Amino acid sequence: MQGNRAQTAPWQVLILTLAVVGLAFAGLPAYAQSYQATRLTSDIANISNNTDANLENPWGLVASSSGPWWVSDNGTGLSTLYDGMGVPQPLVVTIPSADGSGTGVPTGIAFNSTNDFQLSTGNPATFLFVTEDGTVQGWNHNVNPTSAVIEVNNANAVYKGMALASAGGANYLYATNFHAGTWTSSTRTSRRILSAQMPSSTRPFLWALPPSTFS
Repeated sequence: MQGNRAQTAPWQVLILTLAVVGLAFAGLPAYAQSYQATRLTSDIANISNNTDANLENPWGLVASSSGPWWVSDNGTGLSTLYDGMGVPQPLVVTIPSADGSGTGVPTGIAFNSTNDFQLSTGNPATFLFVTEDGTVQGWNHNVNPTSAVIEVNNANAVYKGMALASAGGANYLYATNFHAGTWTSSTRTSRRILSAQMPSSTRPFLWALPPSTFS
């Protein structure tokens, strides 16, 4: 009878739909569902193609258009360089601590292709760093070939990430201050840090801006 005809419950339709979708994905070639990772470099011996004891707790990773990869080594207070195969390069750059007692704790790193953020007259920072002990630093081979130079020292900051951007013909450095819950910015010619508050309870961490964000 019509009144006794069973009706399909919504959850039964859902299960059937999921089963069909599952069968469809099961038919995909195996190569579409897997990949192979290669460990190029590690500070731990015998687990990668190359070993570098300086590569401890790496954070930022960046490269110029023609140079090697630069890494912020948070655990050793250094920046180490690697080619495309992960082979360590001879240059090792020290990231000084805020109080000058040893090495700092670098996090974010950025390549600067402009003539701004000069460390001395005619010597802009080629690479810029921020640190968890509240510094913004720059490196230029002509200023100091093996050490970055502290340009901003903010005892109330814990910088976790940084990015560079341009707007209105000016270049800006942006950094995330995890301690204060703010993001900060500095212009190309000023070492003064300007802050903007993030939403309540927010603790900014890493930051990356696409090249066209402010163009």
